[in-house]
Amino acid sequence: MCTVYIFLVFIQIDITFGQTDPCASYSTLDNVKRSAGYTLDLDNDIAISDDRLDPGWYRIVSVAGEEMPTAAPGTFRCGSWYPIWLNGTLPTDINSEVSQPVCIQTFLNECQPTWNIDIRRCSGDFLVYNLLSSQLTKSAYCFGTEVKCPDGEYSETGYSPGCSSDVPPETFVSLVQAELAEGAILNANLGPSLEPVFKCSFTEVSGQNYVYDVYWFINDQSVVTHRRLEFSNIGQALLRPNDWVGNYHMNMVVKCAIRARLDANSVPGPYFYSDLFEAGVKPENYNYQIEEGQEIAIPFRSSVPVGCIGSSDVIMKQCTHTLKVSQPEYQNSPAETCTTNIEPQSLAFETQDCGVTLSTTSWNDPVYLNLTGYVDNIYNSFDRTGNIRIKTGANSVTDLSGVWNTVNIPDIQVVVSDHDSAMTSRTCSTWNDPRYQTSDGLSFGYHGCGEFILYRHKKYPYWVHTLTTSCWQGSCNCGIAIRSHDSLFVIRTCDVIATEFYASGRYYPSISYSVCDNKHMVIEKISYGYKVTLPIGTEISIHVSGSWIPSISLKPSVLDIEQSEGLCGFVSQTRDTSDDLVPRGSSTPISSTTEFAKSWRVTPNSDEELFSPLPSFSSEDLYLKEYCICASEAGHTDDINDFTSVQCNLTTPMIQCKNTRTPIADRLYQECHQTRRKRDTSNLREKVVKRSALDDDDIVKEISLTYDSSYDPDYLPPDPVWRNGWSEASARQECTNGLSQMPALALCQMYGHLVLSDYIESCIEDVKIAGSTEFLQYTIWLMEDTCKFEIYRNETLFNSTSGSDGTSILQMIQNQLCPSNCSNHGYCNRTECVCNDSYIGSDCSTSISEAPREIIVPDNGLCRTKSRSCKKTNIYGVFHTPVIYCKFQHFIISEEGKQISGSVNVRPAVFSYDNMISCEFPESSRKRRSTNEGAEGYNIHLSYDQINYGDSVTVIIFDEECFACNVSTLTCVELETCPSDTGTHDDKESKSSMTAIIAVIISIVVFVTIVSMLVLMKWKMAKDKKRRRNSNQSNHSIFAETGVHNRNCPPCATGLTPQYRKDNSDLSIAWTERTASPVDLFKAKS
Repeated sequence: MCTVYIFLVFIQIDITFGQTDPCASYSTLDNVKRSAGYTLDLDNDIAISDDRLDPGWYRIVSVAGEEMPTAAPGTFRCGSWYPIWLNGTLPTDINSEVSQPVCIQTFLNECQPTWNIDIRRCSGDFLVYNLLSSQLTKSAYCFGTEVKCPDGEYSETGYSPGCSSDVPPETFVSLVQAELAEGAILNANLGPSLEPVFKCSFTEVSGQNYVYDVYWFINDQSVVTHRRLEFSNIGQALLRPNDWVGNYHMNMVVKCAIRARLDANSVPGPYFYSDLFEAGVKPENYNYQIEEGQEIAIPFRSSVPVGCIGSSDVIMKQCTHTLKVSQPEYQNSPAETCTTNIEPQSLAFETQDCGVTLSTTSWNDPVYLNLTGYVDNIYNSFDRTGNIRIKTGANSVTDLSGVWNTVNIPDIQVVVSDHDSAMTSRTCSTWNDPRYQTSDGLSFGYHGCGEFILYRHKKYPYWVHTLTTSCWQGSCNCGIAIRSHDSLFVIRTCDVIATEFYASGRYYPSISYSVCDNKHMVIEKISYGYKVTLPIGTEISIHVSGSWIPSISLKPSVLDIEQSEGLCGFVSQTRDTSDDLVPRGSSTPISSTTEFAKSWRVTPNSDEELFSPLPSFSSEDLYLKEYCICASEAGHTDDINDFTSVQCNLTTPMIQCKNTRTPIADRLYQECHQTRRKRDTSNLREKVVKRSALDDDDIVKEISLTYDSSYDPDYLPPDPVWRNGWSEASARQECTNGLSQMPALALCQMYGHLVLSDYIESCIEDVKIAGSTEFLQYTIWLMEDTCKFEIYRNETLFNSTSGSDGTSILQMIQNQLCPSNCSNHGYCNRTECVCNDSYIGSDCSTSISEAPREIIVPDNGLCRTKSRSCKKTNIYGVFHTPVIYCKFQHFIISEEGKQISGSVNVRPAVFSYDNMISCEFPESSRKRRSTNEGAEGYNIHLSYDQINYGDSVTVIIFDEECFACNVSTLTCVELETCPSDTGTHDDKESKSSMTAIIAVIISIVVFVTIVSMLVLMKWKMAKDKKRRRNSNQSNHSIFAETGVHNRNCPPCATGLTPQYRKDNSDLSIAWTERTASPVDLFKAKS
């Protein structure tokens, strides 16, 4: 029985808590036409019909009154044909509730039909009604009895009672103005705070002592009213933040109204409304159109000031509020993205904050959002639309009024039209013996030798230099250096620059990448070479073949227009070869290609050199305008600050898809150029250097570039003559047939703007110089590069399909652009060969059984244990696949000579790039010998299949303080300088490990002790602070009389007199400083 009773109690509690208080939850009715005194205007009014009224509790908000009439008002009253009136009484006591009948008055009956409604008088002395839908159309509940005052008469509400014509006769013109007004004093040192307010201004009537009512409206909603103010006190009628913040947002419409009274006891006259005041910030326009790369400044003007935590001049200058920028996306990105290593976007902003900043001291001055049409490096099919959304970030720490916490600004739409298409069919190239073609299409031959400036940007620090030396009957490219800011990528296949004799190239190229910032360039491995993308979208394709660089192609971007110089020529607004041959230091083109080319030669040992061991870059080139890509928009729960500054510090209005090092760049990585320069102090032609300070085994042998003693910068080889049975006719026939074998020729002619005849003429010249067709394949590589540049930028090819399988035209062309058609040993997948199991290489031409040969190791195979860890060695050669195996045969060198020891060990190599791998040494099969008993080493062979091994290299590991070793003779000579040491390597390693463990333990103990002391001190300080707070002995404010406490600033740094604060717990001194940040001051006070 008790259980049942408790259960019923719980039911009752649940029912009670489930009910809603009608005094707190109700709808409102505010139509004054429901007054019993209002007569329906049949010509102009639409009758109220409560048969469509939603049942529920309602509060009446009307100047006509809130009480239902208790007598029939008559038909056509209450804004309807048939009024509904209360046939009963209203509740009089607070929180009392009654149920009373209501009646509909019709033409035939005053109370027919009828039903009951609930009525409650709430705390606050207002009524709520539980209304039901009416049972008759064109019938309406009546509320109030007052009527509108007659024309020329006025009252407090504009309705009876109290209507009077005894009011001031003047007309008033009111005006809303925004200004700063003093608020609370947050800190005595800062002065009163300032908050944005609105003032309703009007002119006082001379000779009259009128009093005034001031009404404030936001978005046509009444906000606050100030009544019966004398004109001298009209400053009390301000609209302050506390009146509206939290209910309305900036970029709202503010309006005020004035009503004048003869005196405080008379009725007010008519309303005199101000014009609408748009409060907030807005741009000059909401629609703009620009081209890619074009810069515009969008002005924003604020009509409302920014508040401040103080009113002193110093603090006001630091009070600001920043509105953040985001770019919501309303359109889909293209199917293919990053084909040119540039992300698809619409706009770039010239700012570090991704926003506009308003200031307290200059809030009414325009601020500008500088933006640039984003360069996407694509020939766009359609215009792109960028949408700019301005919104508030974190709440201001200097304006605590909350006025600027939320801002509603419509999106600004910027249409970006394509400009990249101006680069169609514009590629700069140098190839074979070498020949040149400028970006605008002017072809010429120049066979001078040395370092040349192929391309240089006038605005940005981007340089491309080539290196040419003599070969065959002409000259050949044997180097390329690409500079981006203070990062440098170099490929060199020759060590000597000569003019009058054949300068043989290196067996494998010297490749280095000194990187100072991952965003400086993107390096990718391609078939037979590398592709580099600069931050402005300019692309460089490099092909390396044996000892030479047969082709280099450079595809300019729209940011190169009228900004490029060098052998690639001047990039005009439109393709124009007449201004290409502009020599260095001039702005006027010349006709002589020889003089033009000679002017762009780099003088040996000059500051312009990029192939020297110590290239120097001007610091003036490294500081450029910076951009932000504010592409992401924060969600409801995200911190906007995380979304509006993620892509800043860009030096160009574009962003590369890969902002970290690519795998090949990571393998080529060397320390930043400036760091290397400090270390490279040797003048030796050959030297061994470490690529990284973190890995002392990662060494390379650097051979400095030299110029032969007979080098003549003005020397040009004699004009070639036909030889080996060749003639122009036979060469033309062979070149036409050979170049026509390019698999993608037809598609590249159709979509890549390839002109076959241009390359046939070049091929004929190559045959004449070489006396053979050995350059023909390189010309095909050049044609393929030119085609790739064009199709990768043509957006129409991304989505256009060919055939029933849905393959895009882009992919169809890519599948025909693999090198050598994959030698019929694999298939082509988007320009990359997928080889059959038995073949390797970028063109699948090498059998996996063909082991690497002609390999070498750095430092002649000598590994000195005092300067290196000797845990691995780099090996150089030509490697066709990343999968390589190292076979080790261990040996020792003693007084008896070389002795083979242990078994053969095979381990996988670590692939760096096509010309360098590293092999990690296995643990020795014997107990390691004492450091002064001899040396050890390995014979290393390489294989692709672990069956067939090629040539071997030898590495000797020894202590250079004790021995001098020679790899050629496999002998070591003991030195007299060798210290006495009977311990073994294992003993030393054990001792070293023990020392390291002890050091770690000591470090941990010291760390724990320091942390414990800091915690104890913090607890003690908190305890003392609490005791002082309770003591009331003296003023312990963090703000001293003449300054502000700043723990980090001693008096010697500020020039201020130190002030001492008595402290019961210790002898600490509280230094004060007047120049502390105002934000810090306020935070400290609060």
